[in-house]
Amino acid sequence: MPKWAKILIGVLAVGIIIIIALVIYISVAFIGEDGVMNSLTDYVQAEDGQITIDSMELKITKNQYEVDFFFNKNEYEAILNAKTGEVLSTDYPDTTLEQFYENAQNENVTTSELPELKTVEEAQQIALEHAGLNEADVTLVKAQEETDDGRSYYDIEYRDATFEYDFEVLKTGEVYNYSKEPIND
Repeated sequence: MPKWAKILIGVLAVGIIIIIALVIYISVAFIGEDGVMNSLTDYVQAEDGQITIDSMELKITKNQYEVDFFFNKNEYEAILNAKTGEVLSTDYPDTTLEQFYENAQNENVTTSELPELKTVEEAQQIALEHAGLNEADVTLVKAQEETDDGRSYYDIEYRDATFEYDFEVLKTGEVYNYSKEPIND
């Protein structure tokens, strides 16, 4: 057998071994579709079978799954930690807070009994504290009031030299949604 054929067989064997090792690593290190389904089911407090995953993409360099899913005939997006299953961000509404306000309105609770609504400046500080950022180290890109599905919140975005930080801060001061993405991504 010629020397070049032996080298080619060796290179192919090494390539196959690397591919097999990568497949084994992915199947062992990451939670997979079943883990994503379980995490989303727990997060939205759904019953088994009520959630359908439309698409799921593994971002190995970030250790994250980007998922589009359907629940109650609505489509949502979520980003999950690919190793732990923790939901890092989603556009699924915070039903607990919405139910709180709905119940308060139904029970004719006085305004003084509801949580104090925060200003946009207070929401900016809450966002900085939530991410452990120093105001001097970041640039405020956006801070505006938004309304989505009847829910009012502040849409806040900061940047530094490396990352973009996006926040949705409810008027009660609760950080509803937070994401941190590399700028060059």
